[in-house]
Amino acid sequence: MGVMSYYITDLLWGILEARRLTVILFVDTTVHFLAMVGAVMLWTQYVISYLDSRSTFERILHYAGRAFFLL
Repeated sequence: MGVMSYYITDLLWGILEARRLTVILFVDTTVHFLAMVGAVMLWTQYVISYLDSRSTFERILHYAGRAFFLL
């Protein structure tokens, strides 16, 4: 769902830019960024669940995903 919303907002961005709808374009860009952040965080959680090894790489990936989400 996160990747799908990323693609939809990316598609809308081109349409809104062509029509010079700057306020809606700003909202779309914000949603686009949030979708990207959500997709990265969900991907890191998926990798952590898949590996299930309790390794140092897993901890780094966990904190990196959370930091990206918070920033």
